[in-house]
Amino acid sequence: MTDDALAAALQPTYRLDTELTGGGMSRVFRASDITLGRDVVIKLLKAGASGVVSAERFAREVQTTARLQQANIVPVLAAGDALGTPYYVMPFVDGLSLRDLLTRGPIASSTAIDLLRDVARALAYAHQHGVVHRDIKPENILLSGGAAVVTDFGIAKALADARVGDAGSDRAATLTDAGISLGTPAYMAPEQALGETVDARSDVYAWGVVAYEVLAGRHPFAHHQGAAALVGAHVQEAPAPLPPSVPHALARVVLQALAKSADARPADGTALLAAVSAAVASPSGGHAGGDGTNAPRAARGRAGIGAVALAAVVSIAGFVGVWRYTHAPVAPTPTIAVLPFENLGDSSEAYFAAGVTDEIAGTLARVPGVQVLGRASTQVPRTDRLTPREVARALGARWVLTGSVQWAKQGSGLARVRILPALVDVETGAQTCCDAIEEPSGDVFRVQADVAARVADGLSVELGTSERAGLYRPETRDAEARDAEVLGRHLLRARGLANIRRAEQEFTRAIARDSTFARAWAGLSDALLLRYVYFDSTATRAALHEAARRASERAVALDARNPAALVARARVLTEADLRLRPALALLDSATRIDPSEFSAWVLRFEVLMGLGNVDEAGRALERAKRLDNLAAIVWHQRMWWYWARGMADSAVASNERALALSPGNRAFLRGMTAAYALAGRAADAKAICEEAFGAPAYCRGWIDVLGGDRAPAPAAAAEARAAGRAFAAFNDRRALPSLTALVEMSLGDTAAALGLLERAVALRDNTLLQVLPHPVLAPLREQRRYVALRDSLGRP
Repeated sequence: MTDDALAAALQPTYRLDTELTGGGMSRVFRASDITLGRDVVIKLLKAGASGVVSAERFAREVQTTARLQQANIVPVLAAGDALGTPYYVMPFVDGLSLRDLLTRGPIASSTAIDLLRDVARALAYAHQHGVVHRDIKPENILLSGGAAVVTDFGIAKALADARVGDAGSDRAATLTDAGISLGTPAYMAPEQALGETVDARSDVYAWGVVAYEVLAGRHPFAHHQGAAALVGAHVQEAPAPLPPSVPHALARVVLQALAKSADARPADGTALLAAVSAAVASPSGGHAGGDGTNAPRAARGRAGIGAVALAAVVSIAGFVGVWRYTHAPVAPTPTIAVLPFENLGDSSEAYFAAGVTDEIAGTLARVPGVQVLGRASTQVPRTDRLTPREVARALGARWVLTGSVQWAKQGSGLARVRILPALVDVETGAQTCCDAIEEPSGDVFRVQADVAARVADGLSVELGTSERAGLYRPETRDAEARDAEVLGRHLLRARGLANIRRAEQEFTRAIARDSTFARAWAGLSDALLLRYVYFDSTATRAALHEAARRASERAVALDARNPAALVARARVLTEADLRLRPALALLDSATRIDPSEFSAWVLRFEVLMGLGNVDEAGRALERAKRLDNLAAIVWHQRMWWYWARGMADSAVASNERALALSPGNRAFLRGMTAAYALAGRAADAKAICEEAFGAPAYCRGWIDVLGGDRAPAPAAAAEARAAGRAFAAFNDRRALPSLTALVEMSLGDTAAALGLLERAVALRDNTLLQVLPHPVLAPLREQRRYVALRDSLGRP
């Protein structure tokens, strides 16, 4: 449609004057409303939208937005279509956009605060009327008469709801095909970037990005270029603290608005406006402690905190939001971190206190209305000297439970156990409960149930009689069996082949005393699988996996509602059998029984990645992060997610965080080799490859091939193939053809790559789960042999 035809179609109501700078979804004209004699702006959807958006439906959807009448909102005056092209009309605002103002240099503090509060007012009014903007950014914030006004309210939703299906199909037409963007990557909330539910809290996040940019003079992720990198940063990076010149109270609100978890942000514009107003009214400009900084307390210089460990905690807490604790609203669901209880007995019995802590956390997780965070990471010995409240803040928990354990062992059983729990409000430091709990009979399960019940009382969570009674679940009546199982789990967490072998012995001892102890069978299964992972040369792969298979089957047969048993069985099906669909069904059962079962969500991620469902895998990993964002395994697994997406720099950054939490971890170092290769950082990959794999030949040739985007010279290709063969045989019991398949695919030999992938399936090479999503295999994914290979992983 020509501009002349467009002008003719809009007459006699409107006269087009000049075309202004357009946006991602529209052409924008300054025009005259001939009937009323006023200047207006007409926005016409981009060419191609007529086949994607129903003009009639679009106009109907805009009616909701048109009812917004508030001083900080630019209203929609009308909507219609010009020769089939949808358009809408708004008043002409004679002033700069916030983007124009930002390009002119720093904004005065008083001006910045006023305009941010104006935008919050607009959001508060719109959210009260059920309208979410979905595209808050400086370009949509205009300055007029000393006030900020927000434009394009509700347009993104109207566009989404006005999509039409393709002719002859039920599939919704894509707006991106028509060049229309619903949201701007630089200002998208994590859930919006991941295609999940968008609500008022997504607008709050976008406000936070804008506020950060206004107050700091730079975007919080300005060091990233391109949509993919920005989206990755929104999902998993924490912004740096705001400059010291920003009032501390206001900085807290901004960083809370930028929390990765929507639940950690102000609930809507009304809550945001209240927080901003309180921050601005804060005495002394809101600066805390007289130190002139707005960095969170856990991130300040503190004697005794190692720089590396502290940096890891601050950066890793980005997903849940390490910053959110300061003025976070009390959530409907109490969140609690259970930290290791102090052992008051002999140092050789420290495992008992660790086991009690773990089981109290598990019991609390069954309390309706309570969410336990950090069950994995808080059981790992910490060396960063963070206080319990600081660890809880980093996890995003509102409460922290810790205490002490004292026990006496006499003869073949426990004579007495005494626990002194302490439930502390993370924000105020006030202790809510509890008195010491003692069980002369040594029934640890009863003591743990009593602790959970008293903590629930301290959190004001009401428990019915049946719910209170249900907290007591003795998994064994044999104190020695429980003691052995607890020690076995303690040894598994310590890792190392010697510890894993000893853990197997302890689980076997527990089973010998009580053959109906399901959790001991599950632990035995996990220990047997780990012996293979840690290159135990005293048994074959087949023998270890068969023994693990039998142990996991026995665990589920004894207690099909025990999450540990279900996860152990799913792990065998995944790592030993590559039977992914049955494993997924078991994991679904485990998370329904206990939604806080961290290991189930992590394993679910691995299974879904193997099945090629990268998006759903990301959602599973997000659940794991919400439960424990200080667990190193989460960040390592996130590396594989980025790897599959081809986001090399983010993959490296994520695995670096994993290594910061678990220094020297061989599995993480192996992953880093792959991440460096994908990022084209061959020198870095080779520098750690030998340490990671203990196979020097593997570190020659293949790294350049995997990291490059061109076919190598023949000599390099030969070296890469030799390296692949060397690695496949570097342990005579462990052929890993899946990794060699990547080399062949990079060299352009699709037939060889397919053959190696098929061999990997036949050998049950579980490295395949990380290899299949690799971008280099994309050309294979429509081929019949590849589809059959992938389907074989999903069969019962």
